[in-house]
Amino acid sequence: MAKIGAQIKARRQQLGLTLEQLAQKMGYKDKSSISKIENGKADIPQEKVELFARALDTSVSYLMGESEDTAQPQDRLIAFYGEVKDCLDEADKDDLIAFMRLKAQLKQNKP
Repeated sequence: MAKIGAQIKARRQQLGLTLEQLAQKMGYKDKSSISKIENGKADIPQEKVELFARALDTSVSYLMGESEDTAQPQDRLIAFYGEVKDCLDEADKDDLIAFMRLKAQLKQNKP
């Protein structure tokens, strides 16, 4: 979990947030909890990892050290679409929308 603490600290500093500001965003009473997490002296409950990612406007995979990309998944999707939109005709765009709706529906119906 030391890696996640280092990633949290790096991202917090990239965003120019203080320990106090991040603690407030996360609902902690004071900065000491955040400092302990960043320095690897306290573990983060699994359910808080996604909350940290949202508070730091990044992805869980970045915080876990699995990706160097700080962008959230939806930001990457929008950026990718911007790169390829001129190569797509209306039928291609309709296909992509249909695929994304199907994917969302399948995820919602997952047991």
